[in-house]
Amino acid sequence: MNATLPRPRPPAPLAARRRVVLLAVGGYLLMLLGTGLRAVPGVSDWLWGPLSLLGLVTAWAAAFQLMLPVRLGLPYLKAPGLDERQWQRLAQAHVSAYRVVGILILLGYLYFQTADRGHSLPVPRDSFTWTALWSGAMLLICALPGALLAWTEPDPPGE
Repeated sequence: MNATLPRPRPPAPLAARRRVVLLAVGGYLLMLLGTGLRAVPGVSDWLWGPLSLLGLVTAWAAAFQLMLPVRLGLPYLKAPGLDERQWQRLAQAHVSAYRVVGILILLGYLYFQTADRGHSLPVPRDSFTWTALWSGAMLLICALPGALLAWTEPDPPGE
C-alpha cells in the first residue's frame, strides 16, 4: 500500500484561520463553564450538561482543524518541498507552544498549591470534572502549535 501525503491547499484567509482558533478556545472555555456550573449547588443538570457538551463538540471540531494544519493550507512537518521560512515558522510555533504549556502548568501548580493551603478556591472534586480538565489539556497540547501558526502566519502576498 502506497500512502501519499495530502496535496497542499491554498492558505485559508487570516480571518478564517483566526475564527477557527477562537472557536477552539471558546469551546474549551464553554466546557469549563459547564463543568464549573456543575459544582454550584442548585444548578440543574439541564444547564451544565448541554453547555459542557456544546463546548466539548465545538472545541474538538475546531481543534481538529488545528491539529492538521494542511486543512487550513498551512505548512506541516511532512509536507514535501517546504522552504526555509516555512520550516522556521513551524519550529517557532512548536517552541512557542512548548513555552505556553510550561507556563500553564506552572500556573496550575501554583493555583492548586494555593487552594491546598486553605484558601477558598474551587478545586475539582469528581472524576467528570477531572476528565474534562485533562481532556481539555490534551486538546490544548495537540492543537496549540497549529493554533499559534494559524493565528500568526500572514496572508500570502496578493490576497
